[in-house]
Parts: sequence; structure tokens; C-alpha cells
Amino acid sequence: MEAATGGREQVPQVDISAFLDPAADDEARAAVAAAWDAAFRDVGFASIIGHGVDVSCIRHLHRSATAFFEQSKDEKMRWHSGKPYGTAGGYTPYGMEAVAPDGQRNSVPDLVESFVFSSGVDSPDILPSAPEDFVEAAKEYWRATAEGAGSRVTGVWRRELMNGTA
Repeated sequence: MEAATGGREQVPQVDISAFLDPAADDEARAAVAAAWDAAFRDVGFASIIGHGVDVSCIRHLHRSATAFFEQSKDEKMRWHSGKPYGTAGGYTPYGMEAVAPDGQRNSVPDLVESFVFSSGVDSPDILPSAPEDFVEAAKEYWRATAEGAGSRVTGVWRRELMNGTA
């Protein structure tokens, strides 16, 4: 497991390519699972590499998502469901959610805004009209991850973590 730096924090980077390589042995896959386990125990998330999603697909979504988040707050709020993250999809502005350690109730709101496509980028999702290519970029990425990388990532935790071998 390597660390990718982005700002002040170090984000663990987990290479799952052993789950793509039919020649990889159980030891290589167990090493991936151990890195995955450590990342989520120590930090709570990771940057996943070696997943097989084409870089052009990732760049397309990144460009269109950046354009979405660069819009004015009023424009982005057109796509807010009025509900917290994850319940209905759409835009969630800063301060709407908080992740509290150990179940604490009165935590400080997270400094994060997000856009969630919760149904495969299809109805009943909230689908913004701007930027023009945001929905198509999200659909392309959803297909690439759900049909390809998603099953490989699931393979990491199902095979190793759920069996308690990591």
C-alpha cells in the first residue's frame, strides 16, 4: 500500500490489479486484501488503482464534475433534494452532513459537497442539465465501475476480508 498525497493528509493507495490478473496467486491477492483492510481501518477510505477503468473515462467525469461544482451555489441548489446525502441522490451542499466518530450525535458538519447518482444514473435520480455532459460522463463511469471495477473491488473484500484471511 502506497500513499497518495492530496493536500495535508495522506490517502492510502491500494493496487487491486492482482484481482485482474488470472496468473496472480492467492498470496498476491491476500496482500491486496491486507492493504485494503489496513487502509479502511487506519484512514477510513483509500484511492484504488489497478482497477481497469480507462483513464479517459475518469478524466471525462472529472472534467464534467469540476464544471458542475464550479457553478454558483444557486445553480447547484437546483439539483438538491432537500434531504441528506444518499437518501435521494442529487446535490448536497456544505454543512448538510456530519460523520461523527463512535456514534456521537453533536458533531461538526463536514466540509464537503457532493453529487450522488444513486440509481445507476437513471430515473429516479436527480439528473442535472448543466454542465451538458455531466450525466453522460457519470453514466459512462457508472457502467465502467459497476460492470468492471466494481466486481473486482467486491472480489477483494468478499474473497479475503469476509473470509477473515486478511
